[in-house]
Amino acid sequence: MKINLERIVGVDEVEGNQISELLKLVSPFQYTSEYLFIVFESLKPIRAKKGVKSVDFVDVRAVIPLDKVAMEELKISFNHNIRLVEPRWASEVEDFSQELFMENMRRGAICCLQMLNKLNKRISIDVFLEKWTNDENLIVRFINFQYRKEKLDDGNSTIWQYLLMYERHEPYPDTCLGYFFDSVHVFANWHYKKVYLTMPDSGVLRVLNRLELFGSDEWKSVISELEKDSDAQKYVRECIHQKSKLRQYIVMPIYFFLLDYFLGKKEWKDIPDDLLFLQKKYKDEYRIAACLVGLRLGFDSIHELYYDYVKKKQ
Repeated sequence: MKINLERIVGVDEVEGNQISELLKLVSPFQYTSEYLFIVFESLKPIRAKKGVKSVDFVDVRAVIPLDKVAMEELKISFNHNIRLVEPRWASEVEDFSQELFMENMRRGAICCLQMLNKLNKRISIDVFLEKWTNDENLIVRFINFQYRKEKLDDGNSTIWQYLLMYERHEPYPDTCLGYFFDSVHVFANWHYKKVYLTMPDSGVLRVLNRLELFGSDEWKSVISELEKDSDAQKYVRECIHQKSKLRQYIVMPIYFFLLDYFLGKKEWKDIPDDLLFLQKKYKDEYRIAACLVGLRLGFDSIHELYYDYVKKKQ
């Protein structure tokens, strides 16, 4: 779609849907200050300078930033002889930025699944998430929280939203047991609809503390203890998805393990034995954990690893 500049007399004549279509034609951007709208005094100098890479500021009536953030950044270094005006299409720009963010998350999820789960076919991440988490709007909800359009504790937030937003602040063990502490912390945040800095006492926390005391830090033994210890039964029951029967108490620690695995890698190598064990032993939980890590990191964070993976698999 093209905006017919010949017929537009003023900026006010440009409609929001025209801006939305125009944004789809530009290269994806990370910062809204990378692009701007220029209002010229006249189109005649522009038409006369075909192929020109710059214009004289005297030909510019005003510059319109994409949004408020871009405006503040441009104020710092922009030529003060040029009039910088308030953003006019910030809502259309925000909608477009959110679409880019969501697409980046989806691509990240697909690439993680390919690298970690030998996924050879294209799938719909939204359908995949709906099947296993019953939260087909997880990506939208996550983005809305990022853009402060929703609150995490609004009553409709799922445990997966709390998982994606979680950051460790406690000195949990640096073994696999630490990932189980993180998982229980996420569960507490979700269950009580409150982000705790220090985890509240609970039966399952006491189980993990005992395991730490006795030096138990193997995946199979920790999961077995959680499933049979009476103090952890409430946690285990509430962490089994009613529809898919997905064991969330296993998904979450695998997610944290994979997250650390990706954050610590600079080049792609074959999957280590401990990950192969998890992939074989907990197939469904491993698959959804890989997908969630891809959502959390996004394609921009893992693209170099992915291209290295593709290159070495050729």
